Amino acid sequence: MMLADYMLSLVRRRGEGALVGGSDRTIRESFRNVDSHYWTLTLDWTLTLAERDALHARRKAAASAGAVALE
Repeated sequence: MMLADYMLSLVRRRGEGALVGGSDRTIRESFRNVDSHYWTLTLDWTLTLAERDALHARRKAAASAGAVALE
């Protein structure tokens, strides 16, 4: 699974769980922590610059569609 797919599915699952649970809190995913999947190579793929670039492109597209808000 590519990084973009993984991160977006993670946020989606967390958002769906909050919705089902009746929460109106904002779901946040930060890449500031050096232990985040964005900075580590501990998943089942070799993280490349191209995959990080693809993640940013997918996040921007999701934001343009109104699905997420980026800060």
